[in-house]
Amino acid sequence: MPGECNDLIVDDGNLVCSHCAHSYPIKKGIVYFIYPQELKGINRHFARTYDWYSHVYTLLTKLAFLPFGGEYKARMEILDRLELNNGRILEVSIGPGVNLPYLFMSQNAGEVFGLDISLGQLARCNNLIARKNWSI
Repeated sequence: MPGECNDLIVDDGNLVCSHCAHSYPIKKGIVYFIYPQELKGINRHFARTYDWYSHVYTLLTKLAFLPFGGEYKARMEILDRLELNNGRILEVSIGPGVNLPYLFMSQNAGEVFGLDISLGQLARCNNLIARKNWSI
C-alpha cells in the first residue's frame, strides 16, 4: 500500500484511499491488499503452510507455552509492555487472533487492525472476532 494512503474509507465493498484513489476489495471481512495467487517464492510457501497450520495453530501454541508457565503468562509478558493509550494497534501476522483476548483485557486498547499473509489464519481470526463480537 503506498505510503500516502492514510485516509481510508469503506466504499461499496472496497477499502479506498481518498488521497490517491487506490481501491482494495473486501471479501468476508478481509481486505485484499494482495491476492494469494500474486504471492511468489517463500511468501507463497508460507501462506500455504499457515493456511494448513491455521486448523491447529491455537491448540499448538497453547501446548508450546506450557513449559514456560502457560500462554497467559507468556502473552501478558509482552502485552503489558505496550503503551496502548487508546491508540491504533496494528498486529502484523495476527494469525487466528491468539493475542486478541489478552489485548482486549486492557481498557486502553484503541482501534485494532490485523494483517496476515494467510487467508486461513485470517478466516480463523474473523471467526473469533465474530464469536466475541469485537470491533476489529
